[in-house]
Amino acid sequence: MSLPKVSEVVIRKRKSIAEVKAKRSVQVKNQQVKAKQAKGRKKNFKRIEEFVIQNRAKNEDSKRLEKIVKKAKSAKVNLSKKAIAKAAEPKEKYVATGLPVVFAVRLLPMNGTCAETRKALLRLRLWGLNTGAFVRLDERNQKLLNKVSPYVAWGTPTNKTIRELVVKRGTGRIEGKRVPITDNALIEKELGDKNIICLDDIIHEISTSGDHFNDANNFLWPFKLAKPAEVKRAVKVKNPKTLNVGGDKGDEINTLIGAIN
Repeated sequence: MSLPKVSEVVIRKRKSIAEVKAKRSVQVKNQQVKAKQAKGRKKNFKRIEEFVIQNRAKNEDSKRLEKIVKKAKSAKVNLSKKAIAKAAEPKEKYVATGLPVVFAVRLLPMNGTCAETRKALLRLRLWGLNTGAFVRLDERNQKLLNKVSPYVAWGTPTNKTIRELVVKRGTGRIEGKRVPITDNALIEKELGDKNIICLDDIIHEISTSGDHFNDANNFLWPFKLAKPAEVKRAVKVKNPKTLNVGGDKGDEINTLIGAIN
């Protein structure tokens, strides 16, 4: 049985459709390549622009730190022999109990910060955005806070604020890991030799700036907090430092903590 013959008209029509499809396929591929190239160029332009902005911000940050250093130098007076002797004492002796305790919160990203500012943030344990930590306000830490003031807000927390932070957000550092404080036995195991055996003991050491403040504070992992409503605008501002959200807030820090805890 012979197969039915296909007319020449149908063959030409099929060939024409195949050619149209082939041309269309080539056109689509060309359009995709062009779109990809245009997108790549757009990304490159954006990266260059961002680089310029960040470089400018770093220069501004370096100048800001230079002003702080110059201001500190100009404020110096002739030291008495007693003051010189005190300055020469070992650092261990300098760390005294009873110094004020502040709570510091990092509110802005490190974009455009110079190396010295980043180092100060790390020393304050504020390496993450919207993280907070207790800081004993000695001379060294005051200088560090001044360096990072555009990015960090700090102030004096009340006993109520300290308790709410530790109870709600407190986690412990155990063998270099963040561990939820679910049992006082964890605290006693890590800090029992310092007579700190429960959460209340940690809160007491922090709030009174006690003899074992450093032990209690270093046991606590930096607190993860929510982003304040007024800081959310920072993502829409080219230079978020202009928001002036940082610096010494005094007692107002308690209101801020209440909003983000």
